[in-house]
Amino acid sequence: MKRINDALKTRGVIPWFDEERMSGNTRQQMVEGIENSDVIVVFITDAYRTKINQGDGRDNCRFEFKHAFEQKGPGVMIPVVMESGMRNARDWTGRLGAALSTHLYIDFSSVFTDDAAFDAKVSELVSRIGALLP
Repeated sequence: MKRINDALKTRGVIPWFDEERMSGNTRQQMVEGIENSDVIVVFITDAYRTKINQGDGRDNCRFEFKHAFEQKGPGVMIPVVMESGMRNARDWTGRLGAALSTHLYIDFSSVFTDDAAFDAKVSELVSRIGALLP
């Protein structure tokens, strides 16, 4: 995700990335990041799906996803598949599936060893982000 974050920045997108923006009260930072964003990119992995769907309200991934869904809505959420095992949106069960399984996703799962394919996917993501901006 860091590589995608860096690539987005070189193309003029200003992402909110945990590693760069997290300090102080973690949940307050997440709330501000979500509420000050126009588009939410959701990076989908098996572990992320599990965290979103667990009943543990203390989990930050679950908190962040729930707040983004409630505040921004699924219309400005872009799913990005990071693992080949998550390419079938029918496997996005629970909250994740209910929110995003009907969305067209961007598949980054097999592009990290091919710079041209990676750049093409970043361009696709930038285009989708641009289409959702006010």
